[in-house]
Amino acid sequence: MTAFTNSSESNLYVYESPDATEFTLQKGPAHTPPSAPIRDPSILKHTDGYYCLTYTTNWTGNDDRFRPEH
Repeated sequence: MTAFTNSSESNLYVYESPDATEFTLQKGPAHTPPSAPIRDPSILKHTDGYYCLTYTTNWTGNDDRFRPEH
């Protein structure tokens, strides 16, 4: 799961959960975008096995980001 926190809307945190009820922080902050705040973070796994991070960085939703993780 990816998220931002109340104390830091400018950093992305990554959590893991085996049962979707208890979460363990894997890395935080895992990513800080070039502009803030970070919104709607998602991690996608491509069919080639690579992960991609997507998010928006603008309150109006006009600044979308796509960051491949190889």
